[in-house]
Amino acid sequence: MRVHRWVAVGAAALIVPTMLTIPLWKAERPAVRATVTYLNLSGIDAAALESAPAPGDPLASESVEFAAIMTDSPPSDPAVPLHPAVVTAPALTATFSLVGIVAGSKLDPNSRIIVRVQTAGAWSAWQSLPVSDHGPDPDTAEGRQARSTSEPLIAPDAQGVQIRIDTPDGTVPEGTQIALVHSPETPDDAAIGQPNTTLLDTAQASPTMPHIITRAQWGADESMVRDAPEFSDTIKVGFVHHVVQSNDYSPAQSASIMRDVYSWFVDGEGVNDFGYNFMVDRYGRIFEGRKGSIEGAVIGAHTSGFNRDSFAVSFLGNSDNLNPNKVQGQKIIDAYGRIMAWKLAQYHRNPLGTAVLTSAGPGPGQGTTSMYWPGQKVRVPTILGHGDIGSTACPGKFLHSSLDAIRASVVQKMGAMFYSPTVSGRDWGSATNMVVQARATADTAWTVRIYSACGDLKRTLTGDVASGVVLSAAWDGNDELGKPVPPGTYRFELTGDSAADAPLPWTGFGVIAATATSPIDPCSPPDAFTINGTGYGHGVGLSQWGALSMAREGWAVDRILKYYYTGTTVATVDDNVSLRVGLMTQADAIRLRMDGDAVATLSIGSRVVDIPAGAVVNTKSLDGRVRAFLRTAAGVKSLGSALKVTLTPDDGIVNVVGPGQDLTTGSRYGHGAIEISAAPGAAPSLIAVNIVNLHRDYLLGIAEVVSTWPQAALRAQVVASRSYALYAYSQGVRADCRCHLNDGDAPYFDQTYRGVDVVEGVGGANWTKAVDATEVGDTQGRAILYQGVAIPAFYTASTGGRTMSASDVWGGSIPWAVSVDDSWSLKASENPYRSWSVTVSQADMAALFGLPEVMRVRVTSRFESGAPKILTASARDGSTARIAGLQLRSNFDLHSAYVTGIQGASGNAPVPPVVRSVTLDMSPAAPRQGDDVSLTGQVSPQGAGLTVIRQVRYLGGTTWNDRASATTDADGNYSFTIGAITSSGDTYSWRVVVLSGSTIIATSPIRTVTVL
Repeated sequence: MRVHRWVAVGAAALIVPTMLTIPLWKAERPAVRATVTYLNLSGIDAAALESAPAPGDPLASESVEFAAIMTDSPPSDPAVPLHPAVVTAPALTATFSLVGIVAGSKLDPNSRIIVRVQTAGAWSAWQSLPVSDHGPDPDTAEGRQARSTSEPLIAPDAQGVQIRIDTPDGTVPEGTQIALVHSPETPDDAAIGQPNTTLLDTAQASPTMPHIITRAQWGADESMVRDAPEFSDTIKVGFVHHVVQSNDYSPAQSASIMRDVYSWFVDGEGVNDFGYNFMVDRYGRIFEGRKGSIEGAVIGAHTSGFNRDSFAVSFLGNSDNLNPNKVQGQKIIDAYGRIMAWKLAQYHRNPLGTAVLTSAGPGPGQGTTSMYWPGQKVRVPTILGHGDIGSTACPGKFLHSSLDAIRASVVQKMGAMFYSPTVSGRDWGSATNMVVQARATADTAWTVRIYSACGDLKRTLTGDVASGVVLSAAWDGNDELGKPVPPGTYRFELTGDSAADAPLPWTGFGVIAATATSPIDPCSPPDAFTINGTGYGHGVGLSQWGALSMAREGWAVDRILKYYYTGTTVATVDDNVSLRVGLMTQADAIRLRMDGDAVATLSIGSRVVDIPAGAVVNTKSLDGRVRAFLRTAAGVKSLGSALKVTLTPDDGIVNVVGPGQDLTTGSRYGHGAIEISAAPGAAPSLIAVNIVNLHRDYLLGIAEVVSTWPQAALRAQVVASRSYALYAYSQGVRADCRCHLNDGDAPYFDQTYRGVDVVEGVGGANWTKAVDATEVGDTQGRAILYQGVAIPAFYTASTGGRTMSASDVWGGSIPWAVSVDDSWSLKASENPYRSWSVTVSQADMAALFGLPEVMRVRVTSRFESGAPKILTASARDGSTARIAGLQLRSNFDLHSAYVTGIQGASGNAPVPPVVRSVTLDMSPAAPRQGDDVSLTGQVSPQGAGLTVIRQVRYLGGTTWNDRASATTDADGNYSFTIGAITSSGDTYSWRVVVLSGSTIIATSPIRTVTVL
């Protein structure tokens, strides 16, 4: 037999060890990225064609620890005639652990793909790789970018592969390749078997969340994720899947297999993230799949056409070749029961019931296994296999025959429940009741509480229901006093008490529709939202204001640095390097002038020109070269052109300015040389770089903190800046700016570098002293090292009391950039970022969340640092939308991600200690229906720019609801207008609260009126 050795035509990144902060279990381990190698496929090897099984030939089942259900698969003729398209000779490869086929365009679903692999010198039996339909919905951004693939085969430690592909037309799509994925086992993989069960930030529910091995625990490299997760509004069904693979793996190998499958989805299929929401291994352990699946109804890439409103749990193995003994099989079924009971219970789904899904297509005969056209409604069981809705054998023989057992397990683990609660609507004034209905699974005493959109409790209903009976709670639309409530959206909260268990509470929304004669809805969305927060910057690494407080408390510089940069050392390093600092990019013209009596030389090509004191060098881009002119009192002289020109001051200071800047106010540099070159690209523009020695000259120009601060705080900044610059130098010159790092302005926002202005400004001598103190001789300085290498020492101005981890902000974890306590940054009384506020309009907030209007914005999940991780907005009709907390900062240009609250939602505002007083006047004093009401007042002592929030209580409600915000003028005045007030007999109470930053400093008297 001939054996060939393949040469890889492309590869993904090598293994990158980093550390992850675990979101649910208190543990840490390095992330590992699998290597992915692609091998081109083409041609038919004659000898292999004779020996490889032809279409219709039986394939021997894989020999594994779990005995195969069938020794051999029976012969079966293909649905359509097939012809050989690719047949490879057996070939040796580098070690891999997963193999699959990827194509440049759609694989024909009738194709037959078989593979065998060599492990430990022996070739396996041939195994089929079906064309995959485990993917995103086709008409989505993720679906459009996904590649057509086969199912993957897990083959730990394989070192050879042979492929045969038969297709209806005897060809494969252009660009068809074998993908070989390999994630080696690590010592940390064995530790996942016993996860720490101390939960940090998970919702408490019944049934409780099962033990889930998180992405961080199995070593997921979060930097691979292509896009943030998307969420459905609900979950209707749970899909059961399997992965076509070996079942012969050890407990410690599960983690590396998870990484293989992860890389297969992201690098192979080209989707955003792991396709399945959860995985179950052969040992009955549950793994987190797609990011965010623990937190909510994340849309996966598992059941093409039906990913919305569903979630999927896949078996980490081949269910077709699995025939476990009773104990082993029960572990797997029990794991499915635990994860599905927990997830379906959150949405009150009956595991023995059905639901209706809407197909996203593409439809029968459209090149996939899809059975339903786009938009087609399909009624399916709440728990079902992939093959129940798609033309596929997934989830395999064992799991498909175990679906009823899984459903029974889910029922048992759910306990007492309200299944499928609903609430009906009505028109205002109608005699029709609004009815809450739900099927109880146990004898239950129930309570329904009904709240207005303002948050006020309007009615409480109670009753009892027997097991298996549908409760029916009818509401006539009246409040507790028997008065009809106005039209609007009402929140219904259903709770119960059962001897068996306490059913999970349910919240739903019902609408009393307005009519031509009805009053208006008084609980309308607020006009604006006030976002309160603290801190400034990304929050990662050294906190500058925190370091100030530490220095005042006597902390030494090394202690400060090692505190904020976990696991690092501060050591002496060589820093005598020539650093290129970007000053300008894409400038139309750049001018340079020597200050005072200083002179300079200008290198332009091979020529050197003396630049006299007071002269100005003008440069502009011309045909990819720099054109230079010398302007003196005698006039303007052309100096010619070159690819670059370099001005070197003779112990003097040079002003460097761009278009529209004055030479007397430009940036001033006194060290190194200024290089001007033409920027790459078609547009004629220039790049300016200061070439300066890092050891001392560059650091003297760092303008990141106040130079009058204590020495320990300043020295901490110097050492961090040196480390950051050394790391940037080690990464080489960036092509687009021809610099190692930028001066703090666009495009890179590196360290703020301002030349001689720092040492010549207030506190300059103090800053110079700090630089001197961190030097060791003429060529060395103190830097922050991790495992002997200088780190890019990120720093931030201030935090909300705890730093952010790098994984929270950028997605890729860094072992020395984890979250630590930073209460020190809030101790500095002069810190301008201890509190701040930003007002956002209703329209802008609604646009951000993609809702018609926003009633309320809540922080529903926070990072360990306290910064919001997930924000959830609610609309008047009860619908919700979620965004990442960092998206709020980006969208509204907030100082930081540390949002402490968002006012504008329903809720009781605390009565603060009075720092100032505020009046509240109302006109007219006795408004009639349809009148405009004016609310005015003044804050004393007078203060301009203070935020004033108008709040209302309606019909004797107890909850103050934010409705609008205004800003005081120079005299402390504010005003609000409420248009066309309704209705006669309704009672309103108004007040205002005044904020300075995010702190409430005054509350007005209350004005209460009854509309005439």
